[in-house]
Amino acid sequence: MGQTIRFDQVVSARGQDFKLLGQPFISPDYVSVKATVIEHLKGEKLTIFKHRRYGWMSALLFLLLLNIIFFFLGHRRKNSQRTRGHRQQLTALRICEVTANV
Repeated sequence: MGQTIRFDQVVSARGQDFKLLGQPFISPDYVSVKATVIEHLKGEKLTIFKHRRYGWMSALLFLLLLNIIFFFLGHRRKNSQRTRGHRQQLTALRICEVTANV
C-alpha cells in the first residue's frame, strides 16, 4: 500500500481542447497516468457449480473398453456434481496525476 504506479498504456484521453484514441494504446510520449495503491482486497465470493451428465452411451463405451459385456436397457443417468468457491484479488487505486503532452 502506498506504492506509486505509472501506466504508459492508455486507451483514450480527453481534455478541454483535445481528444486522443489509441489503436490499441496511445503512445507514452503523449499520455501517462500515475496512481497510488490504496488497498488490496477480495471481491465477492462466487460459487462455481459443475454439473456433468453421463448418458448410457458413454457408460456403454467405457464398459466395452474394459472388456466387460454389459447390456443396458433404459439406464438412468447418475449425476456428478462439484461446488467450488472463488474470490477475485482486487487492488484499489487513486489516480494522482494525468500527464498529457499534446
